[in-house]
Order: sequence, then structure tokens, then C-alpha cells
Amino acid sequence: MAAARLSVMRSAQPESFDYIDSKHYLDELLTFPWEDQASGALDAAKAREVLDLGAYGPQRIPDDIAEYFAAMTSEGGPANVAEWPVPVLLGPAGIGKRTLARKFGQVTGRPVEIIQLELTENDSDLFGVPNDRVRGRSGSIVQALNRANRRDAIIVLAGVEWAVRSWQDHGLHLIRFVFDPAERARFRDRFLDVEMDLSQTLFVLTALSLDVLPPEVATRVFGVEWAGYTKSRKVETISTSILPKLLERYGLANEDFQIVDEGIESIVDEYTNDAGFEQAEIVLDLLCRKAAGARSTGKSFPIPVDSEAIQQQLGAPRTYGDQIRALVRPGMAKGIALSAEGAAVETVEVAVVPGSEGFGPVGAVNEAVAKIIDLSYHYIRSRMTEMDISARQLYEYAYRVNLPGHPNEVSVQSLGLAVVVAFLSQIRDRLVDPELALVGEITLNGRIVGSPGLQHLILAAHRSGIRRVVIPGESQQDLYDLPPDLANDIAIIPVDDAEQAIRVALE
Repeated sequence: MAAARLSVMRSAQPESFDYIDSKHYLDELLTFPWEDQASGALDAAKAREVLDLGAYGPQRIPDDIAEYFAAMTSEGGPANVAEWPVPVLLGPAGIGKRTLARKFGQVTGRPVEIIQLELTENDSDLFGVPNDRVRGRSGSIVQALNRANRRDAIIVLAGVEWAVRSWQDHGLHLIRFVFDPAERARFRDRFLDVEMDLSQTLFVLTALSLDVLPPEVATRVFGVEWAGYTKSRKVETISTSILPKLLERYGLANEDFQIVDEGIESIVDEYTNDAGFEQAEIVLDLLCRKAAGARSTGKSFPIPVDSEAIQQQLGAPRTYGDQIRALVRPGMAKGIALSAEGAAVETVEVAVVPGSEGFGPVGAVNEAVAKIIDLSYHYIRSRMTEMDISARQLYEYAYRVNLPGHPNEVSVQSLGLAVVVAFLSQIRDRLVDPELALVGEITLNGRIVGSPGLQHLILAAHRSGIRRVVIPGESQQDLYDLPPDLANDIAIIPVDDAEQAIRVALE
């Protein structure tokens, strides 16, 4: 292929398309780092120190990662990086997955390149476009290795769920390439069309959850997951890590921008609602930019920066927490479901209207939501006598349910218990505590089934001002890694069946 391109350049005019295209091809081919690099020994103690995230995550994470690299690079470990379990960093956006991936480079002495899969349209952006119908180009993998100038670089493929949901092949080519050592050993970019051995390239994936990957690759995954941060962790991290970087970016001294803890707490409570620091960094960046602009133009900027000054600069707060206190009438209950932000507190509404149309949703819903509503209705109907519900209440009135729909069927099932409580709240004309949320899938006989991602659900409740959370009893073991300071803010109430949850919510 290279010889053919060189022959084209010799026979074509320098200004012709064939000459320019062949030169582009040869430049890409010659830039690629073909030589192997010798990897140095790993100092496990130093790796643990580098990976220490401080306020950024659970303390077990640095230990797990240091042990992973120590085992993989030991004398008896796999010879090729492609044979290692693939690191997959899991959690909602903004919690520091890419920051952690960059630390992998510090531990191993390898350059790190990040490819944002959210910015790709299909696998051609990753694997290249052949030079048949349009002008070809190499894919992001080759381009990243060219920038790193090392074939044993660390390539972070960020946002795998985007490829699974949006690409025509649902990301299968990507997953097969990353997890199959044979595919890595004979990688062929579609533009360069030359076999490349990427056995020593370390690929790291980031995703919202492990559910986006097929179960067949589970044994090849080294998963690192954390759900987010409590308010106190956020305030500490903003003060010690995020704010100093922003002050340096805008050339601000401490006396130019003096934000107090109360101001940071106001940002966390009233202007953000994510599991990580993405929204907080956007708000702080805007404030720092305003301070830098005021200094340059001679205008005044409030010092110190407290909640009142923040509202003056940014306008009225979004008051995310106030949404929780909006349960103003019977027939409303709070549930928690997994979402792109990690998890979100959702309001389930049940309204009673004259008629005999039974129990149904408002508008069109997916199959998972329809099943939840049907299960809730038939469970309540089967327990009419025990719940002191008359036939007139059920058969002479229609009940309509407004339940948020989610693309993830597993996540929406956790709202089942909230639907039952909202329905009984309407029938009994009783308010549900607005600071109570319910989590759990309900079966036809009233048993409460455990919900996936419980840590994400609890932290979402904490961010939204929930004080009590009812969870399935069988899910208690999933709480072992929750931040200790949550115990003072949220009461966790385990239940085994719907009757227990109803007593807590309505009595």
C-alpha cells in the first residue's frame, strides 16, 4: 500500500488531489509509533500514593488499582497488556473518571490520550474511513497513538454507553476490539489498511454502569465504581482542588475572589444537582470570569462571596431541594430511579376521576412502566379487605398514574413501591411525608425486590434533601461502601414487603 502511494506521488502533479491524498496517507503512516517501548518496573507503594484521590472517592479505589497494576506487571503476570482485564471506570458524569484515568499514566509512566465517544457518529470515527468513495481519514485510535508517540500509550474511550445506544452496530465492533486480544494484535485502521499490533496499548473504558456491556465480557472487566459525593465532600473538594485551578486560570489572587464556605454550600445546594463536580465547576468558572472581568474594567466585585453575592451575580437560585417539598396533596409520593446523572428523585402522581376505567397511565408509556402500574393495581386489588378498601372506591372511580418513563427498564422498576404508596395515599386521602422516598420493585404478592445501583439512589436522595429512604431489606448489604457522614443525614429503613412500607409512609 505504501509503495503504491509513493508511486502515485512520483507520477502525479504536486497540486493534484491524488498527490495530496497520497502524501496525507504516507504522513499518517510514517508518524505512527512503530517501535516498541520498554516498560519500567512498577513501584506499588508509589502507585498507591499517586492514586490517592483524597476527597475524590472511596479509599478502597486506590488500593484496588495499585494491586491491579502490581499484579499485571509482576514477573508472572500476562506478557501482553491485551491479556489484562480491561479497566472500566463506572459512575455518573462529573465524578472524576477521566481524572483517575490520567493518574494511570502517572503510575505506569505512559502517556494518556482521551477519546470522547459522545462526539462520534459511528465506528468510522474510531476505526477510520477508507479511501474508496470519499477522502479517507485515519480513526481516533491511530490519531491518539500518533499524538502520544508511543504504541504502549493509555487510550481512554470515554462514554461507552453512547456507542452502545447510538452506533448502528450498538458498539459491538468496539467491544470486540477492546476485549479480544487477537483483534488487538491484528488491528487494521480502515484508512491506512496496514496491520498494527496494539497488544501493548492499554485501553480504559468509562461508562455510567456495567449494564451497557454484554455479560459475555464480564470475566475480562476490572470494574472501578463509585456513585458520587456527599455535600461535605463536595464543599471540601471545591475548596481544595477545583477553586485553586480556576483562580490560576483567570490570574486571580485570593484577595480578588474570597468565597466563604457558606457560598460554596449555596452553589452545591441551589445551583447544582449532579453527583459530581461538573455543574459546580461551571458555576464557579462563571463567577471567577466575572471577578476577572470586574478587575480588568475597574468595576466592583462583592467580597466576600457568600450566598447573597452569588445570587446577585447569577440570578435566582434553581433551588433543586425545594422540589422535594412540593408534595402538596394526597396521591403523590417520591421514588428514585437511575438516570444519566447517576440517579434522580422522581414524583409519582395518582389522580382520581369519575368513571369506571380502572387504573392506567397518563399518555403513552413503555412496556416497563405499564407493567409497574398493572402490578401495583392488581396487588392493591388482591388486598382490598386487609387495606379496608371498598369495591366502590375501586370500581366507581378511575385512577390515572403519572409516572416518569426511562429508557432503562431496570431503573424504572425501582419506582414500583412509590406507585403503590401514591395510590393508597389518594384512596385514604393522606399526605406522604415530602422528605420520604421509596425504592424497590414490587411483586404481585407484595414482596419488595432489591434494586440495582442502590448507592446511586441513596446519594441522589441526599442531594435532593430527602431525610428518610425506604429500601428493600435484601439490599442492605449494598450499603457497605456509603460515605459515613450520610448516617447523620438520612435514615435508611429496610422493609421486606409492601405492607411495612405502607405503614412507614402513611401512618
